[in-house]
Parts: sequence; structure tokens; C-alpha cells
Amino acid sequence: MTIKHALKWAATALFVAGCASMAGPGSRATAKLAPTAGNALVNKSGVAVDGPDRGRACLLREREVQIGTDPGCDLVLSDEASGAVFAGGLVFADRVPTTPHARVDDWLTSLDAMAGLSVRTLVPSHGPVARGRAGIDQTRRYLRWLDGSLAQGAQRGLEVTELLAQPVQPEFRGWAAFDTEYVRNVLHLYPGHEARSLQPR
Repeated sequence: MTIKHALKWAATALFVAGCASMAGPGSRATAKLAPTAGNALVNKSGVAVDGPDRGRACLLREREVQIGTDPGCDLVLSDEASGAVFAGGLVFADRVPTTPHARVDDWLTSLDAMAGLSVRTLVPSHGPVARGRAGIDQTRRYLRWLDGSLAQGAQRGLEVTELLAQPVQPEFRGWAAFDTEYVRNVLHLYPGHEARSLQPR
């Protein structure tokens, strides 16, 4: 599958995913699912059997499409035949992730759940299309580092300006959008860490 064909296929799959989410008995959904955090499991008729969220696999032009949603409604499509994974907003490659509505714990859980996918070609939300799982691993490393750094800063009672002055790993400083997105990450997420650090233990 060429990238041009893959993107055309993905656009069609995204439409089918929306339709499949409303499928009832007799639909072409299958029981296989690449489970990301919060997914419902579906039986062979396509009926949700667990949880309120949607997630299923369906057949698209005789290709099995693995569809998963995380709690923030990011969509992951995986074509088992080609190994192409369209990671939606869960994966940023060589770029600092955008976090305005992020729940980092859920995001990391979803990335961990993607370990069960066979990834030969990864199409991230931002960044280059590439072979293998590097974008998934990059995003996980950054989020874990960011979450830990913010938690430590809150425990130390640092102001936002003091936190922004702390060292950042060279790998992350070299990524696209670092100068803007890292500041936004801190402004989005640090108040939550500060609030939790003040809660009685």
C-alpha cells in the first residue's frame, strides 16, 4: 500500500468508523479489537458488550480495520494486512505533543495498549510517516518525562517561570514546535499538579 493509497483508504475508513459506531446486529463488525483505554468490546454482531465507549473492528473492502477510541475520542485505525497504523492524535513524531485537552494518564494507557498492534508503517498526528514504532515510543517518553517533571516541580513549590527555567532533555529540545508547545504543555498541565500537591495526604 502506497502512502497515497493509504491516506485515501484511511479517509474512507474514518467515515466507515463513524457508521460502524452505530452498527447493530447484522453489521459486518468483527470481535477483534486493538483495545485502547476506555474501549468497549464488541461481539461478532457488532453490539457493545462492555463499557460505554465505542470501539470495534470492521471489514472495509475485504480488509480488516481495527478501530479503537481512547477517552478523549482519538481514533486509531490499524490495517492488519499492510501493518499501516493511523494513530490519530495519540502519536506525535519528532514533535512536542499538543496538550490543551490532554489527560496524560489515559494517554499513556492508550499508548501502552497500542503495543499489541503490528506496526510496519506509522502515520502520526504530527510528524513524518515512518517505518516502525518510533513515534509511539517518542510520545510515551515525552509524556512520562513531562508528567514526572511537573509533579516534582509542584512538590518543590516552583512557580511556573521557575519550572520553565528547569533543564529539558536534549532529545525533546530538538523536536519541532518545542519553543511554543513546551510552554503550552506546562501552562495547560501544571495547575492540575499544583492542585494535587496541595491536597491532604
